[in-house]
Amino acid sequence: MTNHDFKTLRDKLNGSIAHSDDEIDLQEQWNELHRRAEQDALNDDENWEVCGGFN
Repeated sequence: MTNHDFKTLRDKLNGSIAHSDDEIDLQEQWNELHRRAEQDALNDDENWEVCGGFN
């Protein structure tokens, strides 16, 4: 992949370039992965507290 390919992919994922019809499912998968990562990040602080952090 070239830098241009990465920039195009980034722009499609952030919504500044429209997807073709066959890429809609990929966007939905990306959104789900992003949502899960955000959820996991929220749990990181809670897990840190439960485990007592580093002592």
